[in-house]
Amino acid sequence: MKQALNLQQGQRLQLSTQLQQSIRLLQLSREEIAQEITAALESNPLLEEGESDVLADMPSDTDLGSEPDLLAEPAQSDQTFSEDEWRDTPVADRQWDHIGSSPTAARRTDDAPYDHEPLWESRQDSLSGLLLEGLSLHRLSDSDQRIAQALIGCLDGRGYLTATYDEVRQVLQPEIDAEDDEIDSMLHLVQSLSDPGIGARNLAECLTLQIKALSATTPNRQKAGEIILEHFALLSSHRYEALAEVLDIDLPALAEVLELIQSLDPKPGERLAAPVAPAVTPDVLVHRQNDAWIVKLDHESARGIRVSDDYQQYLDGDDQTTRKYLKDHLREAQWFIRSLQQRDQTILSVATQIVSVQRGFMDEGDRALAPLTLKDIAEALGIHESTVSRAVDQKYLLTPHGLFPLKHFFSTGLATASGSPTSSRAAQARIRKMIESESPLKPISDSQLAARLGEEGISIARRTVAKYREQMNILPASQRRGVI
Repeated sequence: MKQALNLQQGQRLQLSTQLQQSIRLLQLSREEIAQEITAALESNPLLEEGESDVLADMPSDTDLGSEPDLLAEPAQSDQTFSEDEWRDTPVADRQWDHIGSSPTAARRTDDAPYDHEPLWESRQDSLSGLLLEGLSLHRLSDSDQRIAQALIGCLDGRGYLTATYDEVRQVLQPEIDAEDDEIDSMLHLVQSLSDPGIGARNLAECLTLQIKALSATTPNRQKAGEIILEHFALLSSHRYEALAEVLDIDLPALAEVLELIQSLDPKPGERLAAPVAPAVTPDVLVHRQNDAWIVKLDHESARGIRVSDDYQQYLDGDDQTTRKYLKDHLREAQWFIRSLQQRDQTILSVATQIVSVQRGFMDEGDRALAPLTLKDIAEALGIHESTVSRAVDQKYLLTPHGLFPLKHFFSTGLATASGSPTSSRAAQARIRKMIESESPLKPISDSQLAARLGEEGISIARRTVAKYREQMNILPASQRRGVI
């Protein structure tokens, strides 16, 4: 068999370790960056805390027309990439559908920069949040709404109402002087908003609510309810023989009933409760100064970290091993600081461009959001879409209307009669406002919503209205009718 030597020429893009690090740092959240800095300080002896005097400070204003080469990733071509080279590279492109609503914050009317101490936080308990969300689906008077909210606020971690009706009244006074029957009515409503047992005033009531929620065909359901309602003292004291005698059943039959009771949850609130959400700190701030919107970083990552001068004398020493060790760590430290500065510059550039496009939102809120895509920002800055994707991932912008993820400002466009497209999120805001102002006896259908939007110059199909309504967790008209 004749052997032959075949030569093939090909292209392959290889990412350096430094570039991989820069890409990874860009995508990290502010909290994760802080952890990276802590780890770098511990692992690199040439890094120390303090103001950096090795590298130039990052400029306060961003040149939106240029992007440093570090993160200017190449467009897709016929080049091939090996799996090993990309295995440590974060996934760049994200799906932007169903982003969800953003946390809200108090509005400011002045033009001064934001002073956010304490930090803006997302601290809504999952149990109370779930109940309040369910409460919002019911059309109540202002008085009943306040009573229900007060009851939810008095629930403990188990889901029990720990306050007496008098104590609830103290919370409501002097604005509302609620009667017992009004509080009782709202308590029954609160008990229906979530899992059975939530809103109970004691263990017996908690178990009773769960028994009532079981199917009527559940074996031993009636006997279990009888035990809890009428013989709870015998049950709690484990007097099973006396309990069997009162119920006129034998012990094996009683064991089956007790098995059903033991399957109930004595602390249903703990299952729904979740740890307090971590603080959400803005990465970028925007405020009005005269007629202009000023965008700035809340915190520069590279601030407070620098290359130590203590090892300079050893760099000029005769020990080759020591010199090589220090030079390697010096390059690593310098590149790490540069990567942090590059990260900040990229985030600032992207955020500035977003604000430039979304000036209407800064003035009027969601209803004035303009259509915006990753590609729009990438083309404006001369960078790759994946760079924009990483720059907005887990980053937050503090605006006059609250704290929003940068992803909030991206949405598709809808045609309008004027020829100037509007964003899908602006359309959602209009739909929500229409539904909030509708008559509870005659809710607006999806077709009517589409027609009203058409009258306002927004061309939208009924099925698209339905999709947006579902994304906002709003019930259809047939289910909103007569909801009290």
